[in-house]
Amino acid sequence: MFTRGENVGCGTSTTGTGSLTFAAVPAGAGLIDPVTAFGTSGSYVFRYTINEYTDSTFATVKQFETGYGTMALNATLTSVTLTRAPLVTGVVATPAYANNAPTAITIGTAANVLVFVGPTAGDLPDALPFFSTSGITNADGLGFVAVQAAIVSTVLTFTTSATNGTLIYQRVWSQFGGLVKSVSVRVIGALTSGGNSTLSAALYDIASTGLPGKQLVSFGTSSAGALGTANTTVTLTASAAIYLPPGFYILALLPFGGTGSSGSATIRAATSCAPSPFGTNMINTTTLGGPIGYATVAAQTALADPATTTSITAAAAATEACAVYRST
Repeated sequence: MFTRGENVGCGTSTTGTGSLTFAAVPAGAGLIDPVTAFGTSGSYVFRYTINEYTDSTFATVKQFETGYGTMALNATLTSVTLTRAPLVTGVVATPAYANNAPTAITIGTAANVLVFVGPTAGDLPDALPFFSTSGITNADGLGFVAVQAAIVSTVLTFTTSATNGTLIYQRVWSQFGGLVKSVSVRVIGALTSGGNSTLSAALYDIASTGLPGKQLVSFGTSSAGALGTANTTVTLTASAAIYLPPGFYILALLPFGGTGSSGSATIRAATSCAPSPFGTNMINTTTLGGPIGYATVAAQTALADPATTTSITAAAAATEACAVYRST
């Protein structure tokens, strides 16, 4: 893992192809120098980008180099050095682009150079732009799941009444970025007389408390009868897709029994196998310790923004709903 910063950079006093010695941030560049950003001591590995411009106005790039190197910090910026291991280089005028073990660019005029310290395109996780919707035997074509260890015999119980339901919050860990517009769950056991039942869903960010915070997207509410038939898939679709960068989020599921319903519905579940903002359940004496897959809030009628977290309770078992996401 590379050490990272935002808008960090400076000048250099170095020419040629060797390690860089830093210089003050040129006037007007608007950068935070590495000593201010990372401290005055220690050696760390960083991604870097070197842009050499045609002159010191920094208006036109002449050549560039991105790579990684070890920065030896010092209280004095002009004593800080950075080794160079180039990964991509380019000469703008040619144009020439090299990403197969390139050699370092030769810096001609140090005063025309800006050094940027921070992530490059090579650090971005891959997106998942497509997934199979047909053509694979035994695949349902519904989309993709977040990180889970599925156990198909496990179910999660939806608790409902005629007027409200128990809200379920579960963590979502997506290792890749992509568009999300729909979410699907599989109903295994139906409510009795569940013809008026519905299911609502929304996606939330994680507040600084580790609890669900702002609502990022609402997937809406199903049509009546969503929980009234066993072994069916319920898919909820937002009015517009949202791009989710890689990271952690919280999915909210709110079942509603409706008039005349009784019993509990169950849906396909999975075991939790990733870090959870809700913590762990190691103190629980009846289950193995592990990440808490979901938490509940009883007697809810709507998915609020920001999220309702009053009287939130962690589930005893490290399970969660097996939710499937897609971009359409």
